[in-house]
Amino acid sequence: MSELKELIDPKDLKIESYPVVSPGGQHVSVSRTGAKVTHVPTGLIAISDCERSQVRNRNLAMSMINFALNQLNYV
Repeated sequence: MSELKELIDPKDLKIESYPVVSPGGQHVSVSRTGAKVTHVPTGLIAISDCERSQVRNRNLAMSMINFALNQLNYV
């Protein structure tokens, strides 16, 4: 597998957070832990809410964008 290029200009990204709905109980999410990253020039959108950390979700979504752009030979 080839190396992924990481040449995405941060100005091309729109990063949003949103509250994640959980079933409740002791570990109910009360913060905005979901992350949605949009690559504005291409319109690619990646969403992650599988982690309890917003930083991890944002990094995962950015990795998905990076992977997709590499697959499209955009970067």
